[in-house]
Amino acid sequence: MNRRDAIRNLAATSALSALPFDTLIEVGREARLAPFTTFQTMNAHQSSTLREAAETILPRTDTPGATDAQVAEFVDLMMSEWMDPDERDALLAALEELDRRAAADHGATFIDCDGPQRAALMTTMDAEVARLLSADGAEPADEYVEDPDGRAYPTAPEHPFYQLKRWALVGYFTSEPGMTEALKWNPFPGRWEPCMTIGEPS
Repeated sequence: MNRRDAIRNLAATSALSALPFDTLIEVGREARLAPFTTFQTMNAHQSSTLREAAETILPRTDTPGATDAQVAEFVDLMMSEWMDPDERDALLAALEELDRRAAADHGATFIDCDGPQRAALMTTMDAEVARLLSADGAEPADEYVEDPDGRAYPTAPEHPFYQLKRWALVGYFTSEPGMTEALKWNPFPGRWEPCMTIGEPS
């Protein structure tokens, strides 16, 4: 899946999917107004794990990667100021699950695994999520439930990688590099020509 396809699927995999696209962009912009100083919720190991996991999902190619887009910093801010405790704990548990599986498969933490080992581990987890979605027989955002605050959540599978991947996508595609370089989004496309002669098509 390329990155343009990923953003089309973002609404089906994100807790923010109930928001209009322009609002989703604004969430990312507002979250990044203040310069990042330090991680507030994740410790050094957790933030490094998230950074490497996000970069595995969205590596730097001819466009910026997740690290360039400061996905880990964005997610930590969301943990600290937006997520409810259950969401935050689920994401932190996902990071622990990466380490647990890495230790079982390779005798190392996730960040101590090499690139191919990380990719293989996460590919396996991604396939598990796909099987769960298939078993549900519906797209994850087909039905919604609302919490007391009125926010809508998809009835998604309770798989740790699902939470990890959706926040990596949200963090990346609401960043300036993700929007302007990966998606080539331009808020001012072309120029306005109020008066112009329209000739016969050539």
